[in-house]
Amino acid sequence: MNLVRSFLFFYTLGAFLNSVGFLNRLHSSYWPNLLITSFGGYLVVTLMVAWNIKDEGWIGLLVACSGILGTCCLGVLLERLIVFNWVRIMGLYSLEIYLTHTIFGSGIRIILSKLLHVNNLTVHLMAGLTASIILPLAFTLFCNRLGLNFLFRIPRFKSILEKKTDQFASGSKQMEK
Repeated sequence: MNLVRSFLFFYTLGAFLNSVGFLNRLHSSYWPNLLITSFGGYLVVTLMVAWNIKDEGWIGLLVACSGILGTCCLGVLLERLIVFNWVRIMGLYSLEIYLTHTIFGSGIRIILSKLLHVNNLTVHLMAGLTASIILPLAFTLFCNRLGLNFLFRIPRFKSILEKKTDQFASGSKQMEK
């Protein structure tokens, strides 16, 4: 319960900022403001760590919020640069990568060790890391091409109220005819 209580502030802050359109305002900001804010946020966190300040009270909360704001600003800046298009793609498919990375990464390491008898740690780390990102992306694009998008989405069920509303609307249309 202590863990829930410690993250509750950040959850409610994120929900509040989303309700007031914070990210939309951040996207419309000028890039120098984003750069200064990002640098300032990371500077505050860096100084806190460098000076070995371990305050979990209000100061720690403010430092965490400045780091989060700096990360949001850096994300918007990177999104605007075409060079970092791969970051946007990773963000778009982050759920799919998360859901399937273990299967593909472990599969490659099993193939390396059991079938190919490769036991080099560097080869295992590099091949596993690469396979854990590239293969889930390829699998996702393959599933999308086959029309299997539902594999990575939460099922949407109509609520009882929506069903009753649909029945009422279709009944009134039939009565008009």
